[in-house]
Amino acid sequence: MTVASTSVFHTNSPIGTQSLGERTGAAAQPGEVWLLIGDLGAGKTQFAQGFAAGLGVTDDVISPTYPILVTYTTGRTLLNHIDFYRLEDESQLADIDFDSCIAPDAITLIEWGDRFAAARRAMTGVVNITIPDPAIPDKRRIEVIQLR
Repeated sequence: MTVASTSVFHTNSPIGTQSLGERTGAAAQPGEVWLLIGDLGAGKTQFAQGFAAGLGVTDDVISPTYPILVTYTTGRTLLNHIDFYRLEDESQLADIDFDSCIAPDAITLIEWGDRFAAARRAMTGVVNITIPDPAIPDKRRIEVIQLR
């Protein structure tokens, strides 16, 4: 895959991170697979909540850390929200039928998506969220990379 575009944003609050996610989700198309990368507490789920809102999802979007996979059907397209944090081995992807989550009629968001090669092979976009200054805990640097 080649990089089609890279944009860097800075947000100063959880609402700012959600807003950027909402704009990204509004532009997303079925068949896309987005990897959300960042340390624990960086704002991956906040970005995902905004992304889902951009798709028109009306359900409460939760962190999928414990269920591993949450599917939302109330938006303009199916949204599969996956979290690899608790998975220890790529073979566990079969437990959530990962291959079926990567579908032409769905958008898939994967928190901790850089952990396994299967997700990296499927990705069409990457969102890398960092906290550039621990002294300013709400500030985020968010790099959005669209692949084609």
